[in-house]
Amino acid sequence: VSQSRYRGLNDYIFRMESIPFGTLEHIHLSAGETTLIYMTIACFICWGWRRTRGWLMASLISLALVGCMHTWMGHLRDRQQLLVVMPLSRTRLIMLIDGSNARWLLTPFDPQDRRQVKMAMRAAAHHFGINRSHIDTIPGDRHVRCTWNNLNLWVTGGQDSEMSPEMKTADFVILSGNGPPRMEKLS
Repeated sequence: VSQSRYRGLNDYIFRMESIPFGTLEHIHLSAGETTLIYMTIACFICWGWRRTRGWLMASLISLALVGCMHTWMGHLRDRQQLLVVMPLSRTRLIMLIDGSNARWLLTPFDPQDRRQVKMAMRAAAHHFGINRSHIDTIPGDRHVRCTWNNLNLWVTGGQDSEMSPEMKTADFVILSGNGPPRMEKLS
């Protein structure tokens, strides 16, 4: 009974998300920003109760700190360059982040896992402050080469017994699945 209740709740949440302007997107706050916002609200409430100059100054200073911290975090997000590998139950998500842009590399997945993949992508995009993304599907059973920020990346499904010679020049090798049968050749 509890499984169907959770499924119904998740269905309701997904329906609400499909409504235009039903959710706020592209607002990315860190834990520090959220803490400062709550502190600002508390200072304004105390100023409303006491009407003293001290609480007004504390409110305005904390509001200025929120603005400064949000600007600084936006600056850091615009300069980020990250490679994130997320193993899910039946697929691998590889996220190549450059600023607020992301390129997703996905291994094939079952249609029933679509919701899990979508939720993981949304959560990761929100965490890293991604505004634009591009999705590529890569085969899960062979070697795939891609370049990102002048780096040579290889994604291997680990099914081939021999490593390709070009793989030795890779900057990063991402093992998907069980990895290659002969690990000593890769190292």
